[in-house]
Amino acid sequence: MNILFFDILISGHHSEYIEHVLMYLKCNNKNNNNYYFVVHQDFSESYPNIWKTASAINNIYFIEVDKSLLIGLAVKNRFSRSLNNFKVVDFYAKKFSINVCYLLYFNTFQIALGLKKTKYKIRGILFMQFTNMTKITLKQKYYYYRRYFPLSLCLKNKFLDKIFILNDEKSCSVLNYRFKKNNLFSYLPDPIPNLVPQANFNIYREYKIENNRKIFLLFGALSERKGIIETLLSVNFLNQENQEKVAIIIAGKTKDLNLSNYIKGFIKENKNKTKVQITWDNNFIENSKMASLFQQTDFVLMPYKNPEASSGILGHAMKARKPVIGPYKGLIGSIISEYKTGLLIKDITPKEIANAISNHNNIEEIDENNLNHFLETHTVTNFAKTLLCN
Repeated sequence: MNILFFDILISGHHSEYIEHVLMYLKCNNKNNNNYYFVVHQDFSESYPNIWKTASAINNIYFIEVDKSLLIGLAVKNRFSRSLNNFKVVDFYAKKFSINVCYLLYFNTFQIALGLKKTKYKIRGILFMQFTNMTKITLKQKYYYYRRYFPLSLCLKNKFLDKIFILNDEKSCSVLNYRFKKNNLFSYLPDPIPNLVPQANFNIYREYKIENNRKIFLLFGALSERKGIIETLLSVNFLNQENQEKVAIIIAGKTKDLNLSNYIKGFIKENKNKTKVQITWDNNFIENSKMASLFQQTDFVLMPYKNPEASSGILGHAMKARKPVIGPYKGLIGSIISEYKTGLLIKDITPKEIANAISNHNNIEEIDENNLNHFLETHTVTNFAKTLLCN
């Protein structure tokens, strides 16, 4: 059997998931299968260790996507974008006579899958499912159906074999019932990897933070939907006593030039206006440093405006047993509430974030038994095994 794993994005969980699948196959390889991974055009340069591991296994092939095929993949029109992305997948699926194709970022392909026919089975991971969205206002209804219709359209494809949803058993049940499917939608544990921290790393020394301050970490690929602007503005709502006890570390890069300029400008302009220490580590953070940051921070900030889907950052925070300040709504809010892993804010505003930071001492102790059960079921092995064996 020829199996294709397709994900040509490279940041955050995209490369992580590819590595998880590869390492599982390394130990659970079926020699009668051929495994093809079509990845980002710079993957070998960005992740040489993963590339080297794959190269040493006879029936695993990593292929960097041909740059000539990337034209039109980022167009604004959603129909064109989906169809153009599908053309790339279909090109490789036909080239390697694929039997089963895993779309590790399924969302982009939904419209095209409803309009195009395939001769190979399709399995994919669906992010940002609509089932946890509210639809009271006109704007909310618009975004709800903006996600609903592409999914309902793709279900017309007879070769659609499995749609995985991260950390959300309830949505799997709801979607199977609504669309009259027999386990098409399947639960997938969002993996929490075991990362080794950097030796001799000290977060206070690294960022020149005064020892008396509590550190609040906002980590990951940065975008406005993650509440970065509201987090920065929140320092204006902290009284002077709290300002002198707080440090905020923003760690990660952004592709948004306007957001980048805003962060830099805010930090520069407010250096003498607030007593809060604000630091932006504007770099790609390697895994060992990421592990150190989560291990040594005091709190993790997750003021996400789109909390409907799972988040790897929440998993890392839970693994490090660090309290989270996150949204009251959505799947993220449900997990924080169920496992008592932090403080929930009802609205993503600077004032609400500031209140949470000021009241961090009121965060309940994490329920260790409950948390341990979550961590035991969200291993990298369990993720890959569920994905490949389901």
